[in-house]
Amino acid sequence: MEAIATGSGSKRQPLSLAEKVRARLELCGGSARSSQLLPYVGATAAEVKALPGIVVTQERNGIGRPAVVLSLADDCRMVTGPSQRTGPPSEKR
Repeated sequence: MEAIATGSGSKRQPLSLAEKVRARLELCGGSARSSQLLPYVGATAAEVKALPGIVVTQERNGIGRPAVVLSLADDCRMVTGPSQRTGPPSEKR
């Protein structure tokens, strides 16, 4: 009988929080509400907001609490290094 390979020789490294967030955002088309993202990456909103390349905006739909929308900065997709976060979108001049 042949031995079944169990893959014990090489273990896959767990994904970092940044990799999980970017993968989930790309799956959602580049942006997602916090309720669509946070349960899947196992992190708090503060931890995700602190990641480089993540842009945080608020979306208002009528009365009530605004939705927090997280998205990837266009120029920071899958880039690691110092934060290149852009601020909130500037108002029309």
